[in-house]
Amino acid sequence: MTLLSRRSDVLWRLGADRVLVRRVGADGLDLVGAAALVWVALDEPADLEALSAELSALSDDPIDVGAAVAELESAGLVERT
Repeated sequence: MTLLSRRSDVLWRLGADRVLVRRVGADGLDLVGAAALVWVALDEPADLEALSAELSALSDDPIDVGAAVAELESAGLVERT
């Protein structure tokens, strides 16, 4: 099973409607929507199935966890273990 986790070299702060992230040595980003939800849910490493289940329990609207994870991976904020 592949787990996703936050990279240890990312500093972050939870804002009112977004998550502010900055990888050490890189520009900062504002995460909003599904990407922000996935980031917060990754308090502990999790697989896509667990993330989807957790986030679907929070909202009646569908959340595209796969797309959010792809966004976080392309920004170098999460890693697979």
